[in-house]
Amino acid sequence: MLSPHNEEQDVKKKIMMVVGACLFLIAAAQALPLFFGINA
Repeated sequence: MLSPHNEEQDVKKKIMMVVGACLFLIAAAQALPLFFGINA
């Protein structure tokens, strides 16, 4: 049986993972043109 506290922890972890993934994608989108610009 999962306690409500554990479920809340899991939800927070999932939210943090989603936010982190979004920030990573934004950072990658900003950085990729720089790499392609250097290689081009």
